[in-house]
Amino acid sequence: MSDATTKAMVVRHLVAGASVQEAARRAEISVDRVRSWKAKDEEFNRLLQDTEERAVNAIIDEGVDHVLQQVKELGPIALAVLKESLGSHDERLRLQAAQSVFRIGGVGKQAAAVKPGLEAEIAALGNNQRPQDSD
Repeated sequence: MSDATTKAMVVRHLVAGASVQEAARRAEISVDRVRSWKAKDEEFNRLLQDTEERAVNAIIDEGVDHVLQQVKELGPIALAVLKESLGSHDERLRLQAAQSVFRIGGVGKQAAAVKPGLEAEIAALGNNQRPQDSD
């Protein structure tokens, strides 16, 4: 087996969680050789680091995909609740629902650029305070 193939095998085992001793045993090489590569071999260390980064990124991607799938499944339910809240007889609940819609859509910041102080007026309404004139 070539040195490059052996290094790749050791890296694969290390990234999978094997100890140096276990990775060396599986690759049928000495522990000292693996330790030497880790201490002195830039190519080995670069391969190890790149492989670790790819493994971490794969785990992150899988987690993000899982979260997005859950949002996709729960989104319609949350939107239905929000829509129902917009029609509530409770004025405070309606206002909070409207503020949520604005936050989700980024409307508050866009509107504030057109009319300075609008965000403060909306926040004041949410606190049952009378908004002050900003003109």
